[in-house]
Amino acid sequence: KEYADKLAGEDRKADINNVPVGTGPFSFVAYQKDAVIRYKANPDYFKGKTPVDDLIFAITPDPAVRMQKLQAGECQIMPYPSPADIQALKDDSNIKVDEQPGLNVAYLAYNTTQAPFDKPEVRKALNMAINKDAIIDAVFQGAGQVAKNPIPPT
Repeated sequence: KEYADKLAGEDRKADINNVPVGTGPFSFVAYQKDAVIRYKANPDYFKGKTPVDDLIFAITPDPAVRMQKLQAGECQIMPYPSPADIQALKDDSNIKVDEQPGLNVAYLAYNTTQAPFDKPEVRKALNMAINKDAIIDAVFQGAGQVAKNPIPPT
């Protein structure tokens, strides 16, 4: 709180994100917008220094590039692969794939104040006409399930 108050008093509120403080196992080193965040082991961490000296988060928006980095050994963890790449990752004996159901729901929304979407029977007919299994297969490569409500089963 004192640090935040000091930054606010110096009109440097943005530094709370760019020059953070903390007491965790890693200390902030540098942040390059849209590229990388670097940390180093905190020798004063109350549980002792972590065995990992440097922790680097490479910000890589493209899942294909993330996968290439993982396969080349340029990184050790990769989140959110493209659904089309999941089987190739599973087939690679050098890579361990951990999976769990997601907490997201994809859906179509209609403007119910505009005709013909203001009629429940039209919305029900459209819902029945959409081949949801085909969408899951084509878009999510089978890595999904048909939603039954707005909250995922997980």
